[in-house]
Amino acid sequence: EVVRNRSGSRLDKWFDARTGTFGGQDAVEMVRAMLGNVARYDFGTVREDLPKVDLPDLKPFFLNVMRLMGRRVKHDDAAGLGVKTPEDWKDDLTLKERYTGLVFDRNLPEGERMTRLLGIGHALLDRAISEIMSRQVLTGRVKDLLSPLVLVAVEDEITGTSATIHRIVLPLQGNADASRMADWQALRLLNATTPVAAGDQAPLREQEAEIVHEIIRNLDLSERIADLKLPFRRPKATPLVALLPAD
Repeated sequence: EVVRNRSGSRLDKWFDARTGTFGGQDAVEMVRAMLGNVARYDFGTVREDLPKVDLPDLKPFFLNVMRLMGRRVKHDDAAGLGVKTPEDWKDDLTLKERYTGLVFDRNLPEGERMTRLLGIGHALLDRAISEIMSRQVLTGRVKDLLSPLVLVAVEDEITGTSATIHRIVLPLQGNADASRMADWQALRLLNATTPVAAGDQAPLREQEAEIVHEIIRNLDLSERIADLKLPFRRPKATPLVALLPAD
């Protein structure tokens, strides 16, 4: 049965795909009001500020982590990615000794998704994320980055709420044009850069340290939380890492 709005109109007539609105109201806000969250709604392209990233955007991260762990990933356009589990991870019983045919592609046949699809929830990618999260790295240099980028974790100190989002990462840069960069935009930005090997990292200069501190000081947390329409009652910001342009 076709869902109808209060006036009896068909929902497919009420929804304007071009503007991303329901009866003139923003689609995201409408679904949030109806469901309390947006996790079960497929937005497609109804709103410009929705994340424009998907599984393939995680591939550079995965390759960099494997390189960091001393593993070479084999590439095959037809067969996918192949890699041996890093030595330091072999105590993890959820991991296999070797993986083949891995892809960052949702369009796999249903029977292959459990073994070949790399995404959040796959044991190997989850371990890669936890590995990086456990490392206390405060600064680093990357090639093709024009200005310093600071990543800040923001979480609600009040727990036990009904909110569906409890923690986010804010990317911060000093120039005004990047002051409202979204997390997915930072992911795209970093995917276009190249890490500098640890042995080639130039030390942090005093001027660079002051720029990083100024970026953090200029963060108006209440304003950013309001802009993102997050239900945080007592937001707390914790700097994670400062990424600097390579010399």
